[in-house]
Amino acid sequence: MTADEGGLPDGDRAERVPWTCEPGRGAMLGLHGETIAPLAGPGDALRMIGLFDAPDDASVHAHVWECHDAGDELLMVARGRLALDFVDATGAVRTLEITAPCLAVVPSRCWHRLRVLAPAVLAFVTPMGRTRRSAQPLG
Repeated sequence: MTADEGGLPDGDRAERVPWTCEPGRGAMLGLHGETIAPLAGPGDALRMIGLFDAPDDASVHAHVWECHDAGDELLMVARGRLALDFVDATGAVRTLEITAPCLAVVPSRCWHRLRVLAPAVLAFVTPMGRTRRSAQPLG
């Protein structure tokens, strides 16, 4: 597929022409060293890059806490407002409100979850190493 067709170019031109990915939550990209390409599966890349509409708590899995051991996570709120709940160094749960346009960094090994305060558009860069998930934050 060529860049004119709106997709990933074939062959050796892949590094020389712009391309787009499909819209929606399934459009995840992987950072492979110096290259960005569609994400084939878990462990396929160093980092996962994505962009999606977040109209409600279900869209961001607000019931799930997570912790990335492999590195920091970058959250980019392009529209709307999110709540980033996290566990601080004392073990207390705190909330950081993120109102667009805004970037937020979640340090590695920090338990966190997102909640939607106003329908949002969220982009993220997430490490692909070990991620722990739980219904409750763990210390």
